[in-house]
Amino acid sequence: MGLMDKIKASADDATAKARATVQDVQSKRGLGQAYQDLGKATYELIEQGEINDERLAAPAQQVHELLAS
Repeated sequence: MGLMDKIKASADDATAKARATVQDVQSKRGLGQAYQDLGKATYELIEQGEINDERLAAPAQQVHELLAS
């Protein structure tokens, strides 16, 4: 394998790793947005009295106080 072939192989490898990293970041961003949307919907259901679970009471109260300030 010549020097140019090795350089090209290294560049191709770096490109593949960069693409994988971008996809990973996009997936994590999507997951974070999904969790945020779920949390907002859950808070709204708590406020409407549709959900009543003591595990959610403290975080819901914290959101309520932050929204009121």
